[in-house]
Amino acid sequence: MLTPWELFAGAGLPGLLTLVVGLLAWRPWGRGASLGTGRAASTVALGGAFVLAWIILFGGLNQFPPTDATSWGVFLVMGLSVWGVVEALVKVPPPARIGVAMLGVSVFVYFLIKPLVVSKALAASQGASAMGGLTILILAWWASVELLERRGFERTTEESSTPMSGQNGLTSAGVLLVLTTTIAMVHGMSGSFSFSQKAGFMSAGIGGIALVALWAVTRSRTMSLAHGPVLVVVAGAGMLLATGRFYSEITWASTWLIVLIPFAPWLADVGPVGRWTQGKPVRGALVRIGLSAVPAMVALSLAGLAFYKSMQQNANNPYGGY
Repeated sequence: MLTPWELFAGAGLPGLLTLVVGLLAWRPWGRGASLGTGRAASTVALGGAFVLAWIILFGGLNQFPPTDATSWGVFLVMGLSVWGVVEALVKVPPPARIGVAMLGVSVFVYFLIKPLVVSKALAASQGASAMGGLTILILAWWASVELLERRGFERTTEESSTPMSGQNGLTSAGVLLVLTTTIAMVHGMSGSFSFSQKAGFMSAGIGGIALVALWAVTRSRTMSLAHGPVLVVVAGAGMLLATGRFYSEITWASTWLIVLIPFAPWLADVGPVGRWTQGKPVRGALVRIGLSAVPAMVALSLAGLAFYKSMQQNANNPYGGY
C-alpha cells in the first residue's frame, strides 16, 4: 500500500512540475511561445520530473554504472533529455537526429539485455534479437508519435478562410499518456509494483503536459512535443516495457498489444473517420487518442484477468499466505 507521500512524490509532484513548466513555457492563454523554447522546457520538465521522482523514492543515483540492469532506464532518460534540449534549440539535420537517437538508445538497450545473456537466461542470438528489436521499436514509436502531431491540425478560423497549420501537441501527449499509463497499470497487475511506480512517474509527467496541450489546441495555438520530449518519453517507456517482459511477469500478449498503442492512431486517416476529423484539431486528437486506447484496453483486460486468476489461486491455496 502506497503512503500519501509516495503517491505525491510519484504522481502529484511530476504532474505538477510538468504542468507549471508547460504553462510557463507555452503560455496558451496568450500568443503562445516559440517552438524551440517550448520544446526545450518540456524536455527538461519531463526528464527532470522522472529523475526527481526516481531519486526521492528509489534512493538516488550515486552509483554509476548501476549494479541493477533495470536502473539503466533513468540514465537513458537523463542522457536523452540533454540531447533533447540541444535538438529543440538547434536545427539538427534528420540523419543526425536519427543517428544520435539510434546510438543513444542502442547503448542503453545493450546494458539492459546483456546480463540476461551472461546469465544464460537468453541465448546469444536471442539477446542480439532482443537488443535490435527493442532499439527499432523505440525508434519506430518515436517516428510514429512525432508524425502524428502533423495530422489533424489544419483548420480555418472565423477571421479567415485560409487554413492555419501547425503541430497538434494534444495528439502526441494523449498517445504518450495512454502508452505510459498502460505500462504502469500492466506492471502493477503483474505484481511489479516498483516498475509500476517508475512508469507512473512518466505517466504523471506527460499528464501535466497533456493538460497544457489541451488548452493550447482549443485556443488554436501550435504546441509540439517533437524534437526532444517525444524521444525522452518513448525511450523511457520502451525500457520499462522491456523490463517488464524480461525481468518481470508481463506476458507476450500484453507486450505486443502495448507495442501497437503508438501505431493504432493512424487508423484515423482511413475512410470516413479521416473525413470526419479533417479540419477539427481537437476532434482529430481525441479520435486518435481513442484509437490508441483500444489495444491498451485489451492489454489491461488480459493483465486484469491474469491477476484475478492469480488471486483466486492464492485464495484457494491454504498455504498461499505462508
